Amino acid sequence: PAQPARRNVNNAVDARQSSRKPTKMVAVCFVCCALIAVSVVLAVTLTNKERASEDPSHLCMWNATNQSYVNGLFSTKGISRSGYPVYSLPTDESCQINGNDSGNHDQLYLFNSMQAIWTISTLSDDVSLDHVQGICPSNSITNVTQCNGLWQIPQGKTQGDVTIFLNECPSISCKEVQITYDEFLTDEECIGIFGNRISHNLYRKGNSDIFLFFNPTLFRWACGTLTNMNECVELETL
Repeated sequence: PAQPARRNVNNAVDARQSSRKPTKMVAVCFVCCALIAVSVVLAVTLTNKERASEDPSHLCMWNATNQSYVNGLFSTKGISRSGYPVYSLPTDESCQINGNDSGNHDQLYLFNSMQAIWTISTLSDDVSLDHVQGICPSNSITNVTQCNGLWQIPQGKTQGDVTIFLNECPSISCKEVQITYDEFLTDEECIGIFGNRISHNLYRKGNSDIFLFFNPTLFRWACGTLTNMNECVELETL
């Protein structure tokens, strides 16, 4: 009569042991999943850091004739949500930037958006239509120089000559520049030799306060007493 009772005890022990096995398996699975998640996060972080170390510190947008205020040298200013650098370009309040949003903007931003589209906007990492100034209409381009010839500025209007240069903008290397008489020049002080080369595309006439410089926002050479190359004011242009 004692045999059946012993079998019941054995069955109870087996039941307890079998009931513990799923708990151990779940715990092991949970730990493994957590380790995998951490590994993925670390891998993504390392990938972004490696990519950031390979990205240029500056990007120059050049040859935009429509909304020419987007021309100039953009500098890195943080990382976008897509993991790519955000580049910024200082703008002057004299530039009347297109858009439905009101107010003056002192920066333009160039970045690869969450939709994997290179974008120019008045707000960092913002692709709303009120702020976007132009796009590269492809979501398969990671190297922004591959957007050359594809830029739409404004969105929907392709400017095939717009080019992105890495790290610096084009400049002339002449030691001096001579400006001869031109029927469009009304200021005689802008005629003559500008022999004092100060920096990229910036020359001074002797020791005077007359300068010859290339203004990217107007995208043409200008002559005057102002040396702020980001102003959108009309000077004596060539």
